[in-house]
Amino acid sequence: MSGQSTQDQQILIVDDEPAAVASLTRILRHAGYAQVSGCSVPREAPDIVIETRPALLILDLGMPGMDGFAVMRAVHERLPEAARRAVLVLSAHAERATRLHELQ
Repeated sequence: MSGQSTQDQQILIVDDEPAAVASLTRILRHAGYAQVSGCSVPREAPDIVIETRPALLILDLGMPGMDGFAVMRAVHERLPEAARRAVLVLSAHAERATRLHELQ
């Protein structure tokens, strides 16, 4: 990541709603971030993270089949500690327990 502008670094958006992925992608590209990609199939997200090594992962928690916590566990199992990236977690959950759930 050194020597590379923040806006040139890869960002990956994972959300089971394609419209949400498209909206966030559009917003980020409008803000000058050129390397934005999305994934609407949560089970594919860990492989994409491993392959692309994004500088930032924008991750929805509430997804059917494989929620955001499961995505992060799968990534953490396969990536060494030093290769982990920043994660921005998105959630509409109002329950305190869900919001405070620790990603392990």
